[in-house]
Amino acid sequence: MNDFRGTSLWQILLLTLVSIPETEAQTGSSSTDSLRTYELSEIIVGGEAESRASAVAVHRISLASIVRADAASAADLVHLVPSAHIQTNSRGESLIYMRNVGERQVAVFFDGALLNIPWDNRIDMSMIPVGMLGGMEVSRGIPSVVYGPNVIGGAVNLQSRSLERSGSLSEFTAQFGSNSAARLGGGYLYRSGEWSAQATGSLQSVDGFSLPANAELAYSQDGEFVRTNTDRSINNLFVRVGRNMDSGSEYGVSILHVDSEKGVAPEAHLDPAEDRVRFWRYPLWRNTMLIANGSTDLGVFGAVRATAWIGRFSQRIDQYETDRYVNVTDRQEDRDETVGVRISSGKAFGSGSLRIALNYLTSTHRQTDTVLGTESSGSTPTMLSYKQHLYSVGLEYEASFAGRMHVISGVSLEGISMPETGDKPGRDAIGDYSVMVGLDYRLNETVRVKLSGGRKARFPTMRELFGEALRRFLVNEDLRPESSFLGDLALELTGSRVSGEVVLFFRRTHDTIDQEIVDLDGYRLRRRINLEGSRVWGVEFVGMSRILENVKADGHLTLMKPDAFERGETKPMNEKPSVTGAMTISASTRWGASARVSAVYTGRAYALTTRNTQVKLPTSLILNLRLALRKYIRENGLFAEFYAGVNNLSDRLTLPQLGLPGAGREYRVGLSLSFF
Repeated sequence: MNDFRGTSLWQILLLTLVSIPETEAQTGSSSTDSLRTYELSEIIVGGEAESRASAVAVHRISLASIVRADAASAADLVHLVPSAHIQTNSRGESLIYMRNVGERQVAVFFDGALLNIPWDNRIDMSMIPVGMLGGMEVSRGIPSVVYGPNVIGGAVNLQSRSLERSGSLSEFTAQFGSNSAARLGGGYLYRSGEWSAQATGSLQSVDGFSLPANAELAYSQDGEFVRTNTDRSINNLFVRVGRNMDSGSEYGVSILHVDSEKGVAPEAHLDPAEDRVRFWRYPLWRNTMLIANGSTDLGVFGAVRATAWIGRFSQRIDQYETDRYVNVTDRQEDRDETVGVRISSGKAFGSGSLRIALNYLTSTHRQTDTVLGTESSGSTPTMLSYKQHLYSVGLEYEASFAGRMHVISGVSLEGISMPETGDKPGRDAIGDYSVMVGLDYRLNETVRVKLSGGRKARFPTMRELFGEALRRFLVNEDLRPESSFLGDLALELTGSRVSGEVVLFFRRTHDTIDQEIVDLDGYRLRRRINLEGSRVWGVEFVGMSRILENVKADGHLTLMKPDAFERGETKPMNEKPSVTGAMTISASTRWGASARVSAVYTGRAYALTTRNTQVKLPTSLILNLRLALRKYIRENGLFAEFYAGVNNLSDRLTLPQLGLPGAGREYRVGLSLSFF
């Protein structure tokens, strides 16, 4: 239990006592204590989430929970997901980790389309707008074969909103906060018969995030209150048109566009005189996606669901000479073009149903690096092109027996080829396989037992194989794929006032991809390597307890032991906390006032220094407060809410990565209006 040192007993007990699962979070229901969903019942959590058998653990987050989070982006919702946490890295990307599995192993989908940028198979969660979302569905265990290749650490399905019945809904939100933070957003939802439409958008900006009072940064910090170079502005627009036909067929087309610019916090533990520090800014970060999806019954071919998407991503990285951000020394310009298709078809077979799933994704990454301000700055920059094809075909069978037991099993073959590798040596196409099995047994009306397990592989990304990050990384041409064996055992209790889930999980990964520090001609560079492997075991507590009719507690707590194998010995995995947890106590009154107090805990973790040694990172317990007053005027069809909140109430230091602290105390006030 040494990995849990630094976690006081009262903190674990407090989080555990209130971590009895909330029915809303488990079922996706939004029938109680919601804002727009409770008062305006036309809104449903809708969209293109894949149908999943109950034998596979799925956690659902309702529209009501999303609205109450006052989230500026999807990154602000991750604390609602059991065993998940957000970590902002030295590139300024807010990445999701689940059960201490790396961000490249977690796939994020929106209405069935993959949001991950294939160059590095990850997505900055802070760049995903929330105004378009109607709900989240998160798979934490062994994934379905429907998700395709590389989904080794879980899947996050984001779903767009829709109206359940004919009518319209107009929305407006305004939020202001610390460090000149401002966010204005609006939306319009419409439905008439078979046809529906949605248009949402927002503008937001902030001068930077607040610096905790006890941060004590050694280098690269200008001022006491705002973290250096953490300003950003993000604009987004989402439009969708759909048709739900009386025959049961559904079709939809949507466009998502995100346009932003931002700074990147420098690593404050590194001395710029001795180490390469990222003095970076993104004057351009732009992502545009066209998504088409639908489902229909094709008779002999069964029920078919398909999603196709085209994505274009572009960014520019400016590397500055110092933390004054005046002279640009290097520039990287990226452009990614992606086409993806997912098709699944299910049909009754024997006593159950058989589903076949096809996935194909092709992506081209074009990169131009320019050296500025040196003798070589006059040379013509070279544009390098990289391309990959990812594909998989899978079969999945599920069946129920005697009304109590549900089983699911699946197998898939997966492959990758890279026909273009820039100025690097070519690589042969490689393939692998995945298998999964699951069982759900209902003991009685309120208690279920679930067991699942399997094997999944992940291929190295193009960036892991070829990326140099403006001369920060050495390329390792011998990098190999990862493979993991996963297992879950869950006990689920569903009740009217108390419901919950306890999950034991295990993951054994071979050829884990990690980093090491290499000293080359006096410069410390990073290089990706394959470890002998890694292992994570843990236990999750998820749930809700309704204390009084208008008072409830909900949350989750996960205890983990993440180990890496090296030369026959084990050591803690880098930047993988041994404990993660969150709880919320909420109360409301009949006259519209409400209060929510939440706590987010991160336990002991370790980090790698530039000397290839490990140091401990501090634990943290962050308290957040939200007060709201809402009013529904039925005569005018107006729903209004005014709210105020404080994040990190005690101004505690969080340090998920060396030299990159999280935000300190920050305030916000907001107003939301809905007309229908």
